[in-house]
Amino acid sequence: MSESKDTEDKSSTDTPTPAADETSTQSPQADWAAFAASLAKDKPRAEREQPAGGGRNRGSGQLPVFGALALVLALIAIAVSGMLWWQYRQFYVSLDQTDNDTVRSLERVRADVRGLQDGLTALKGTVDEERQVTSALSSRVDELPGLSHHPVDDEFAPSTADLDARL
Repeated sequence: MSESKDTEDKSSTDTPTPAADETSTQSPQADWAAFAASLAKDKPRAEREQPAGGGRNRGSGQLPVFGALALVLALIAIAVSGMLWWQYRQFYVSLDQTDNDTVRSLERVRADVRGLQDGLTALKGTVDEERQVTSALSSRVDELPGLSHHPVDDEFAPSTADLDARL
């Protein structure tokens, strides 16, 4: 049925009709008015009742919203990347400071260890000198006439193993 209607429409526009001849003799404004009326008759009612906003689509109003949303998301992405860069820099600055503090602490500990080693070496030297003095004194005491070897003297004379254990 629609095919026959299409063929009727084509045939009516192809051949001039007496009504078309009458309108062609009328003024051009009447032709335009008749043309507008025929177009208005062909359009569905919803298309004829467009909003007064210049015939914009409803979807075109969403474009600025999506643009604004994209702009906000881009700004958030920039802020997040800036924050991550700042954290990256702070991490390496903190790491460098910790490294420097560790180096200084190690230098102090090494200096303390060297000082302790020097003190131990000096103490061992003192202990060796004291042993020599003690053995010399002991030998001189043994040479004194009339003194016998007393057991009390053995209690107070430390052995070299005892002295080494104390160090």
